[in-house]
Parts: sequence; structure tokens; C-alpha cells
Amino acid sequence: MKKILLGTAVLGGLFMASCTEDIYDENRVKEDYTQNFIEQFGPINENQDWNMAAQKSVTVNPGEASEVQIYAKSGDVYKLVGYYQNVSGTQTLTFDAAKGVDDFVVTAGGQGKLVKNGESVSFADAGTRSYENWDRNDAFTVNDEYTNFPWNDVMAYAERLPNDEHNVGGVDGPSTDFNMIMGNEKITVYPVYWNASFDHTLGIYWYNNRGRIQTQDIYTDKEGDDVQVYVKRTEDTHRNPDTYEGWEDVTWDTFESPADVTTGYGWNRITYKGEIVTSYGINSRGFTIDLPYGTRYGFYIKVDDDSWYGNTYYTDPSVNRDNDGKGVMAAYFKQKMEDGTTRTFVGFEDQYNNSGDKKDLNDLMLMIDPSPIVIDNDVQEWIIAAEDLGATDDYDFNDVVFSVEHASGRDYATITPLAAGGSKATYLYRDGTQIGGGEFHTLLGGSVNENGSYAFVNTESAGPKGSPITIDVPVDFSLAYGDDTNMGNFSLQVDGVDTSIEAPGKGAAPQMICVPAGWKWPVERTNISVAYPDFGSWGANYQNSEWYRTPVDGKVLGNSN
Repeated sequence: MKKILLGTAVLGGLFMASCTEDIYDENRVKEDYTQNFIEQFGPINENQDWNMAAQKSVTVNPGEASEVQIYAKSGDVYKLVGYYQNVSGTQTLTFDAAKGVDDFVVTAGGQGKLVKNGESVSFADAGTRSYENWDRNDAFTVNDEYTNFPWNDVMAYAERLPNDEHNVGGVDGPSTDFNMIMGNEKITVYPVYWNASFDHTLGIYWYNNRGRIQTQDIYTDKEGDDVQVYVKRTEDTHRNPDTYEGWEDVTWDTFESPADVTTGYGWNRITYKGEIVTSYGINSRGFTIDLPYGTRYGFYIKVDDDSWYGNTYYTDPSVNRDNDGKGVMAAYFKQKMEDGTTRTFVGFEDQYNNSGDKKDLNDLMLMIDPSPIVIDNDVQEWIIAAEDLGATDDYDFNDVVFSVEHASGRDYATITPLAAGGSKATYLYRDGTQIGGGEFHTLLGGSVNENGSYAFVNTESAGPKGSPITIDVPVDFSLAYGDDTNMGNFSLQVDGVDTSIEAPGKGAAPQMICVPAGWKWPVERTNISVAYPDFGSWGANYQNSEWYRTPVDGKVLGNSN
């Protein structure tokens, strides 16, 4: 509710009294809210807790390792959900993951293993499975035959990594803090594209069982015949871009050495020895990776740019030096092709803090087949969205929206304000302690109108997030429903309302829901069932873990950064 205090009609005498006294009736409002909620969305299953977070567990024996990370399947990657130090012996570790997700990667030292919820995993034999010093032929082999990639497939990355744009971050951005885990299936990596003035040497790195990086160069672009850029014969008349005068017709055959080729960006042409020709595609021989199962690995490029920062850039940003403090120099993502298939890409940036292309992460592009197992070191985030007054007029669940980032095993969590669609002063708490030191709208830069109400923030149009707020939490902190907690024990206090708004009990009508990050809240005064058509059926079918994945275009909002 935005401005109306009670959601139902009140008696005339009480209405008159509202001019002189506070008539807020907590029980009446809750009853009205529940009745109207059920009328709007249907019956509520007695086991429905309105929380997409669930507590999961794995039993781990780390061997000699003392640090264990757990990653949960999230879209195309596995995201960090547990970070435990000083683990010894066999221990059962608990963590939050989305309902319906039971696939995890557990890492210890330089090794990783796939595991299901409730299963056990041991790294006691890690030392027997890790190579210290591979030769070229041990780590990978260059294929004998070329694979053809149509030009539009090669250029599909442009939809995710636009040229001359800062492509780090954002809800829909690619993974930029990642490693890969070797599964049972070999993968083949195809260098397919570069658009830079520097020469690059592509290499592969891996972590040995002691957690130390081993490296090996694979391929130097613009040298040798590992990649072909091929063009179809053409009778087009090309024009001089300076004089616009016609040139003589030209015909080029396939050429194997790309030393004089620039593949360009966003248009179906390349230059060969300084002249424009019509592009037809890319041939890449590719190289096949053959590492021991469970090895954690990634890629790097060496750039001949005379940079005083150092010119070797890894897909794992923690290894890179960068004066912006982030070290991001690569991106991982999947992109759908015109024929409906999906390709997997890794893209590199080849200059630190380049003001020209702003870390567009597309200077050297690789295709990978099949898609590898990717662990993303970004922590799994959750979004809590609330109705502020228990009103019955909109049910848009955007009155208070914030994210919670937490990896189990850590004693802190990060809270980020996302949107404020209520009109009254509102304060966020956890276990009775106020968060952020101020009114919630103001944490997003919101202002007070002349009539004393607060202006909506990020519910009518997309805007920036608030600043992250780090809070201390107990070691058993969880977003999942439990006997003593639900949604992390966060609550709201709204000006003029005597009771706080808290996570609902099972079977209750919710004023607060918890969903995985990436969820977009409804546009102002848009009923949540209009924005998410399956929301209503979720009440009765509490095991539905997909309702939040199908928003209606134009009915939801996220943050602009």
C-alpha cells in the first residue's frame, strides 16, 4: 500500500475519528490482508513459506586442504554459497541454495568435484590426481582438422559484449570472476576472433593439489595456421572510404595465415592486407584439453603491449594486478545463435584501464565445445521484497526491495538497497538492529515530497542501487526457513505502524518474499501476478521452483547498474 492505511472500508464513526487519533488495527489489517490475498491469488498450502532459499548440505573430507568452497548451480555457472576455513577431518557443511537446485561443486585446494545434495565427497586422494609439470602434449593437443564457424556465430558475442562499452557488472552481465572444473568430458577450445593492435599469446593455467598455479602457452595469434579466416569469392565493386571512387573488382581465396587480417566489429567485412573483402567465416583447428578429472583451470593471455602493469591477464581476476582493484580481464557467457543453438564464449580484455574501450572484454574471443563446468566466485545473492502496510490495493511487492549476499561459513553479510515503492518512512532491521543508519528511501538517495510522503525510488523507472552495507551475522546465519529464522530475520518498521513487518510463517499470507538475485520486481502498482503469471499458483504448489523465472516484459524493473 502506498498511502491508504486500511485496506477495507471502516465504520463511519471510526472514519471521522481518524482525523484526531490513530485507528490502525493490527489484527483487522492482517485479517483483511489474508482474506483479500486468498481472493486475489487462491488458497495457500500449509507448507508454503514464501521463501525460495532452502538449506542444503554435503559431507566433506578435504584431505590435506584446510579451505573448502561450495558452489551451487545458478543458470550457466555454479556460484559461491559456502566458504569454510580450517576444515579438517570429515565434516557435514550446511549452506543456502535455491529450492529445486541440488547440484553443487565442492573445491579443496586445486581440485573440484560435482556432488548432489546430501552426498559425501573426499579429497584425500587429491595428491595422486594432480600433475605438477605437464608437457604441451599432456595438457592439450592441437586438432588436425579445421572446424567451420559462420561469421554470424563468431560475431554473436557482440550482443553480450558491445564494443567500446564497459561490460563488467550488471544483473544480466557475463561471469567475470570464474574458473573451470575439468569434468569427465574433454573440451575443445577454438580461437575465433580478435580485434586489437597487439599480438597475444594464449595459454592455459591450472591449480595443482597444493593450490598453486601452473601455466603453459598454447597459441600465438596472427602466427602459424591454427586459425583460418576464409572469404568467399566476390565480384563486388569496393569503394575507397576516403574518395568513394570505385576500385577494381577483387577476388580472394581462402588464406591460412591471419597475419594481415583484422576481423573488425559488428559488420560483415574484414580487411586483408589493407583492403576490404566480404567475410564468409572462420576456420579454427582448435585445441582439445585433456586434464585430470576435477582439476581447476582457466586461460590467460600474454599481451605484447609494453605495459608497466604486467601483460599477462588471467580469467581468474584474483591473480591479476589492476589499479581499479578488481582485476577483471575476461568474461564467460553463453549466447544463442540464429539457428537456435547456443555457443559458449570466453572473451579477453587486453589492456588495463583502457579509456578507449572501457574493458569491453572482447579483444580476443574463444569458443568452447562442449560447455565446461564453470565456478563463479561471485557470492550467490538473494532478494527480499515486501509490501509495507498490508494493504490490498496493488500487491506489487516493491515497497521495500533489497539484496542479501552471504556465503555460509562467513560471519558477515552484505545488504544492498534496490527499490522503495512505499510512501511512508520505513526502516530496515535484522534481529532488532537497524541497518544502514537511516530511513530506507534515503539509502537509495530518495527524497521527501512537500506533503511529507516519500518519493518512489526505482519502481517507476530503473535507477542505480544503493551503497552496499556490511553487517555482522552469526555463524549459523541463513535465509532459509527454520525453527528460529526465516529470510534471515529481517524486518521492517513503517512510520505509524505499531508492529514490524516480518517474514511470514508457513501457510500465512506474505508481506515479504525471498527469491534468488536476478529477480526483477513489478513496476509500480503492477500486481505481482500480472508481472509473474505463475505467482498465484505458487501459493498452493509450494514446491514450484520456477515461477520467478518467467516475468512479463514491460511489467518488471531491475537496477540500471
